Amino acid sequence: MRLVLAGGEIRGAPATPSTTTLAGQPVPLPIQVDGELNEPAWSRAEIVQTFVYPWSNRVAPSTEFRALVDAERLYLAFEVSDGDIVLEKDFAGESTLDREDRVEIFFARDNALARYFCLEIDPLGRVHDYAASFYRKFDSDWNCPGLRAAGRIHAGGYTVEAAIPLPALAGMLERLVSPGSILRVGIFRAEFRQGAAGDADDNWLSWVKPNAPKPDFHVASAFADWHVPAVTSAAEGAFLTRGVVLVPEDLPSADWPARAARAGLTTIALHHGTSTTRVAEFIESPPGREFLTACARLGLHVEYELHAMSDLLPRSLFAQQPESFRMNEQGARI
Repeated sequence: MRLVLAGGEIRGAPATPSTTTLAGQPVPLPIQVDGELNEPAWSRAEIVQTFVYPWSNRVAPSTEFRALVDAERLYLAFEVSDGDIVLEKDFAGESTLDREDRVEIFFARDNALARYFCLEIDPLGRVHDYAASFYRKFDSDWNCPGLRAAGRIHAGGYTVEAAIPLPALAGMLERLVSPGSILRVGIFRAEFRQGAAGDADDNWLSWVKPNAPKPDFHVASAFADWHVPAVTSAAEGAFLTRGVVLVPEDLPSADWPARAARAGLTTIALHHGTSTTRVAEFIESPPGREFLTACARLGLHVEYELHAMSDLLPRSLFAQQPESFRMNEQGARI
């Protein structure tokens, strides 16, 4: 059974050439992958609006694609106008997305599609990821390492947000991936409706027009060149590290990782004025592990700011190793 949500706005989009290059804006702030796109960086990202129905003369509904990058991840976002969202009520694994509305991005190692990687994400952020080789030889056992994805349904459509670690992308493509790199990608959308769930010419949107007689994104002409956006320089990004210092007792009072991400911070530092053991015990506890997991998911660094000398060099060693301790102004070890 499909769940169909009604309401929305339809807008047209112009056609595009077979090769497209983009220069996206850098991301100076951490991105919380939650499908909201409310971080300031997204408002500065270049928007791709060139999605069309390659196999239909109908005016395509609005689809917007953005990308950002920092030193660790490539961030992707789609904003979709859809007045008839088609979702499967019961999710029975990744192949469930085959019967749903979704957005898609494919990454190819070469123009011949000897090996390429497909990420399909539905309006709830559920993912179908797989590898493939030409022609339509699918490897469903492959999963994108470190992929984060989220989706949000709203009045008139939905939003999808995702992040891919740059080392994972480099491993997929077997080449260095850095800001300014040119990648061969395909960017698509499946737009279904009741009675037409993949078998109609106007079920499929693409950012370029593939040279194929019938709907097919698994051909070389469905891909185009795309520039990885640039990272903000130190001068442009001002402070590259922006953080807050907390003690373990602070953490139960609020969702600090989410709060820090919303504030545009990059780092949470843990501190205790008198006890390094207190910090270590917290990190090893279930709440501490949840805290570290949340920080990793949101791209936040965790630092430890500890007065640790008394642990590293206990005073009890003074009698046996006085040379390890500092001298006063008179030259005496103290």
